[in-house]
Amino acid sequence: MSSLLGAGEIEKQLPPNNPFWESSLGLQQVERILKELENKQGEIPPQVSRIALYQLRTQPHEFGPGLAHYIQAKIETAFRDQGRRQVISPPELNTLNITSTDSSFELSNTLPTLGELWKLGDQLRIDAFVQGNLGKTEEGDILLNLKLVAHRSAEVLWSGNFIAGPNKPKPSLFDLRWSLGFPMRIQPVKSVTLGADGNPDDSLSFDQLTRLSLRVEVSEALIENKRFWYSVFAGPDLSLVPASNINKDKLHRIYGLHLGVGGLIILLNRSNPERGYWLGTYMTAEVYKPFSFSGTVVTMTVGYKAQLSRHFGLSAGVSWIPLGSIIKGTGLLPNTDIGEVTFSPYSFEFNLLNYSF
Repeated sequence: MSSLLGAGEIEKQLPPNNPFWESSLGLQQVERILKELENKQGEIPPQVSRIALYQLRTQPHEFGPGLAHYIQAKIETAFRDQGRRQVISPPELNTLNITSTDSSFELSNTLPTLGELWKLGDQLRIDAFVQGNLGKTEEGDILLNLKLVAHRSAEVLWSGNFIAGPNKPKPSLFDLRWSLGFPMRIQPVKSVTLGADGNPDDSLSFDQLTRLSLRVEVSEALIENKRFWYSVFAGPDLSLVPASNINKDKLHRIYGLHLGVGGLIILLNRSNPERGYWLGTYMTAEVYKPFSFSGTVVTMTVGYKAQLSRHFGLSAGVSWIPLGSIIKGTGLLPNTDIGEVTFSPYSFEFNLLNYSF
């Protein structure tokens, strides 16, 4: 196979009637497609560990041989680096013929029969071969279609269709991802009972509130690589507090609602973030409104979130209360009329079960 060329060198060698001439738009489209291919590596069956790129078909007036070789090398890199697979490149598959006609040419290896291909696969213990087509629409979109064909059985193990260009549909604002979480917050607090004379009764104070929530969250990626996400969430809350210092085996319940917005930056990901296996950092701003109490609590939270599979994840963070640290209500403690709760400025949030749809 001819030596690989960089994107800038390829662009200089293209003829004036080539769609990539005097513009990097076409190369940018190719790079976007290859990035999508990298993100799709998590969809390939894990038992496929050794592969070889067998065939890539294209059109001469759209992609010259130099650019086709470049794209082929990038495809191999995606399977090897992002897919963590062994890419086998024997001399038999590196010796390429260009078969030309009036309208098209084909980059294909010199193995004349399918039997010889299977024989080569046996010798090199190849699990599957990659075949593909690269083309360009009249509207300017670039298309790449790939499929992974099992050695011997010829079963299609995976296929991917990629498009990039001026006519690629932009992500819809309503193409949202839904998740259901059960966060728990450990909140240091102080409860003070106000008697008829208005003086506090510290003998009936407590020092911790455990807040359990049911959180419905809707999130969407901000950009195409899906590393930056924003979200809106809401749900009911149940707070459990000991009834008093004297009788701590009794728990008092406070019901409420929370509403917030958040952002997420994915730091590490094994595959497409939509399919899981990533670690990120998040920040949220939330308003908490307890029922039967006056006042609201505004909380800012920062922490780490991990997606362990396509559907399940967890998170942990530290919260800070900049506004609304006091709520007042009736019946907070036994035999009292009015209770006052002062929230500590800091708390801890844990979400040990988060299910994404």
